[in-house]
Amino acid sequence: MRKAGSAFVVALLLVTLVPSVAEGATRLPSVKAVRAPENAVINQTFSADVVVVNKLARRTATARLKIVLSKNQTADADDVRVATIDVPELKAGARRTYKVDVVPKQAGARYLIACIGQSCRTAPVRVTKPGQDPALPPPPGNPLDVTPVLDTAHAASALVPADTGGTITATGLDGSVFVLDVPPDGVLTDEQITLTPVTSLSGKPFAGAMSAVDITPHGLQLGQLATLTITPPDAIPLTRQLVFATREAGKDFHAYPPTQETSAISLQLSHFSDYGVGNATSTERAAAKLRAPADAQAQIEKLIGDQAQEMKREGNFDGDQLVPYLLDYYRRVVKPRLDAAVTDDTLAVLAMASFLGWTRTSQLVAADHGLSEQATEGFGLVLDVIQNAFDKGFDRCMNRETAYAPALLMLARMVTILGGPESVSDQAIDRLQKCARFELDFDARVREYTRDDRSQGHVEEEGDVEVAASDVALITTMTDAGRFETAGTQDLVVTEWLYYNSASYATDWAAGNAELVAPLRVEATIPLSSRLETSADGRTKFVLNRGRPWVEIDPGKLKLYYTKGNPAYQFPSLFVYEGSFRSIWTPELIAARPGFFRFTAFFDESLPKLGLYLEERSTHREFDQFITDRFSRLRMELEHAPKR
Repeated sequence: MRKAGSAFVVALLLVTLVPSVAEGATRLPSVKAVRAPENAVINQTFSADVVVVNKLARRTATARLKIVLSKNQTADADDVRVATIDVPELKAGARRTYKVDVVPKQAGARYLIACIGQSCRTAPVRVTKPGQDPALPPPPGNPLDVTPVLDTAHAASALVPADTGGTITATGLDGSVFVLDVPPDGVLTDEQITLTPVTSLSGKPFAGAMSAVDITPHGLQLGQLATLTITPPDAIPLTRQLVFATREAGKDFHAYPPTQETSAISLQLSHFSDYGVGNATSTERAAAKLRAPADAQAQIEKLIGDQAQEMKREGNFDGDQLVPYLLDYYRRVVKPRLDAAVTDDTLAVLAMASFLGWTRTSQLVAADHGLSEQATEGFGLVLDVIQNAFDKGFDRCMNRETAYAPALLMLARMVTILGGPESVSDQAIDRLQKCARFELDFDARVREYTRDDRSQGHVEEEGDVEVAASDVALITTMTDAGRFETAGTQDLVVTEWLYYNSASYATDWAAGNAELVAPLRVEATIPLSSRLETSADGRTKFVLNRGRPWVEIDPGKLKLYYTKGNPAYQFPSLFVYEGSFRSIWTPELIAARPGFFRFTAFFDESLPKLGLYLEERSTHREFDQFITDRFSRLRMELEHAPKR
């Protein structure tokens, strides 16, 4: 701890931390070091070590070690007492290490201070809220925010599979062409990616033309670097190119590093936001260089981008010059995220993707330039992050937080990309089979009513069959792309079967039971993926993204037997009823026949449940005399049901 600069502070230190002379103040041991993690989370315990040594030539007296958590590096009345430890006598040269557990109650920069008398040492600890990005804030800068106007009419979108990757091309109104190449394992689960050209950028720091594109989902962390190639309608000379990026659609405008090995305007992306190139003068580029982003990751991207663009203009690339920035990126962004994710599982994907992006960038621009120590340390932290995330994520998934089901698969895929142990993938599949389990509640009804429109012979016939199945357990399998494919079977239950006939003023009716011929069959594909999103309160959370489910249901086949009443003479004593519902139609197809169908679907985000309800009504006329009304209904509810 720094020496106090005022008599008041010195006096306060003596009152709070210095033992009395009677305790042997002249023969006290010293605090040699305090070791604590750089990052911690509110209300979550972290451990710290305090090393005490005897620097004297004789045995020390017993002493009292006092440890506090402080907002500054000076002990004062606002400090939170962590522990008071009695230190026994130590012989000359002896040392002891004391481990203490600390539970921080407030967020912000804190210092763990340990003192014996006036011998004190400190360790900085940054305390964050659960899920809060722990990347260390950069020095105060002068951030530049811009306002993009999107050309939605020329947007291009595609579902990119995780296992194969894909290419998306968008062409703006001005002729700018944007090509995004996502490699295999680039996205951790299948993702709908959209490229939207930007028509203007209000507040940009240059007056010339520009070509820019907005890529969503914003902030999506990639498992492998994607490549964005920009071709402006009119070539921009290399000496005037300003390659740039923003975060969250316009925040923190900053330079972004282009690839060096090609004359094309090409960028390697580890996450999605807005990217572009502008025609800027050297004066405009110099002015933009003075604007430092507010975000830690954006600021380091800017530092590398400024340097890399200058190298490309000069045609003299030197990876050694980028090493200090990559080291700073690791220290301020990658390592804090990894440290925090060791205990906070909601940061696992962000931390691992940050490390992976840093590793890939380092390999591209600074291979063999002395970053192996950080790479080894980071990978070791990744293994701890994985174990914590798998344990806590599985518990959350079993408690019906279904966003963590695909999250486990994302983590397993990332481990594969990083070259981690195969046992992790095996563990992921085993746990997914337990938590990614669904049950189906299903019933269907078919009703027909026939009458003589001209009342000739007074013919009326009515049939009503209803079948149901509840809690159908669907067996879930996972594809490499992160889709859950489910299928299951269960016997049908006939809840009602009635037949009514009235002809020539005589009434006959019948009811019966059924014999199962073929069971209910369900096949379903439920696209589920998780991504990290930051809520208004700054918390980072997994959000479950549900694509449109495709479900096919065959209600099976029944033999219906008359058991009471007098069946009409034209019907046999038994007949086979086959379910009319073969599949769940998509809303687009239903909309094409609005007079026949009514479709309702609902999602409840708080309680993961999918509901589908389908009705069909039709009227058929035969020979301009008999009219048949038909009503069909299908109801299905699919609910998360983990297997304990």
